[in-house]
Amino acid sequence: MRRQQQYEMARFGTVRTERMKYAPLDEVRISFVGADLADQTLFFEVFDGAGRSYYRQGIPLVNGEAALTVTAGGTPGLHVIRVFDKDETGFHAFRMGSFVLEATTQASADGTDLDEFFAWLHGSLESSLDWALYEGYWVAGDKAGDNSPMNLAYPRFRLDSVRYLERAETLKGHIDLAYAHQNPDGSLYDHIYADGSPGWEGAHKIRSLMADLETGLIINVWQVWMATSDEGWMASLLQPMLEGWHYATTSPVLWSKELGLIKKPHAADEWDVQMGDGSCFRNENSRYVASLCDAVRLPRAADCLADMLRAVGRVDEADALREFASSARGRANDLLWDGTKYRHHVHIDPIEHPDFDEDAQLVMSNTWACNDGLASHDQAVAIIEEYERRLEETGDAYPWWSMQPGYPEGHFPRYPPGMYMNGGLFPWVGGQLCRACFQHGFAERGWRLFNQFRQRVKADDGACPTWYTLDGHAAMNTFWTTPFDAWGIAAWGQAAVEGLVGVVPQSPGMNSCRIAPQWEAGGVRHAAACIAFPASRTYIAYEYTREGATTELRFTGSGESVDIQIPVDDPNAPTKATLNGEPATGQVAHIDGADYWCLTADPAGVNTLCLD
Repeated sequence: MRRQQQYEMARFGTVRTERMKYAPLDEVRISFVGADLADQTLFFEVFDGAGRSYYRQGIPLVNGEAALTVTAGGTPGLHVIRVFDKDETGFHAFRMGSFVLEATTQASADGTDLDEFFAWLHGSLESSLDWALYEGYWVAGDKAGDNSPMNLAYPRFRLDSVRYLERAETLKGHIDLAYAHQNPDGSLYDHIYADGSPGWEGAHKIRSLMADLETGLIINVWQVWMATSDEGWMASLLQPMLEGWHYATTSPVLWSKELGLIKKPHAADEWDVQMGDGSCFRNENSRYVASLCDAVRLPRAADCLADMLRAVGRVDEADALREFASSARGRANDLLWDGTKYRHHVHIDPIEHPDFDEDAQLVMSNTWACNDGLASHDQAVAIIEEYERRLEETGDAYPWWSMQPGYPEGHFPRYPPGMYMNGGLFPWVGGQLCRACFQHGFAERGWRLFNQFRQRVKADDGACPTWYTLDGHAAMNTFWTTPFDAWGIAAWGQAAVEGLVGVVPQSPGMNSCRIAPQWEAGGVRHAAACIAFPASRTYIAYEYTREGATTELRFTGSGESVDIQIPVDDPNAPTKATLNGEPATGQVAHIDGADYWCLTADPAGVNTLCLD
């Protein structure tokens, strides 16, 4: 029996934590009990999920007990606590413990219900996820409000938010399926129906008159690559993406050589219902236009494809696409910008509707232009102000119009003015407008829009359908409308993450990112946020505190670089800054309509930035 006692835990000590799992910046209470050990100084070291040390301290062991508190940070996963009886480092500690760091996208702020919003965001987007069998395999689809039942390939705007919430298997499925059915000419389908579904109008695969399938899916691949860091998966789709790009920019069905832009049959902005016969397909009645929605997506897709090509070493192709993106933006601006906003579209074929001036329409893709790089900052300001002016002029509930004004009676027989795509209110548009406000110097207006949306959702018991009437009531367009439309929900989620919370990923897996928090405009004095990519187990987290003239930002993350931008009231006022207690040198910059104090830092471990 004596021989066995020498192996009992009490001789070495026991390391425990109060919980097994923690979130970034949680306080981890660590206790050590070694009843048979003499009083001495023990050295505790904590290593993150990548094996990097981020805490080390000597703690006295008195009467066999020692305790300490560590702020959790660094890479997620298993965090190992090593205890040494000498002031040295190494693998062979005489005792070890552990806990798990789990990063989940969430945020909270004093005086707000932001924590409830993020809980709602998780739940509502999960409620829009539509799993279906296709040829014996489960594929994650998207149940948008007017997405036909069991259609697996509709462009997934939900990726704008779900990449911050879901793992890889729910992000890649619809993309893989769409490219698996790519046609020899590079074109893609926007409807692919699951096993057992009769499909729309009896077809199993459908190509509607939408013109942004090839460009839109390139952007989707880029979004998933950013979230997963899966370069191998991305590289495997480069050839299909390039074939789709070639089709989009050369096919006489989609490409206008004269304008150097994509064309589509005359429809209401993004939608696939052409004016005249109401068909969703190209036919003898089709009359073509160069539409703003496609002019926004074309150069953005070129930039995304350039990023992916450069990542695998295909630099010359990437540079050529960068040049294409720049020239395409120039052509679109020359053709569509009217000095206040972007025009709906320009007619390529002769089209007459003398009773209505389309150039007066403010179409929803103006908000995409603000966020996706087509509009300059000055143009974005003009667009945002035009939305505000029209809101005051019309008295409508929210500035979320699919277009304003809509077409008069008869142009779209199924959709009279103010209904659905012909001038209805879409949370999809409201979320984009809200994000544009945060990004272009209208933070207080962004807060106002965000709070209005929250009030609307609460009034509807948590529902967010596809569209609303002009007086702000939830509406429906199809018998398969659900209460949780990912189009609108995802846009508001992205506005909260990238606008209000101010975290914008700048490389795959959040290896580099930006933090530009907008709490001051909302009157918030204390806030906390963790923005994660679950598909790559990466994140950035921070706690923000504003007391008088002092701002403190405590932050940690899994990446290597973070660009911190703290809004300042007076760009000329002297600023005293410290990072982890040491003097820090930053600079004040005027960025898209607002002044920021800027610093680039390494988020490894737990860091504290103080500005006075």
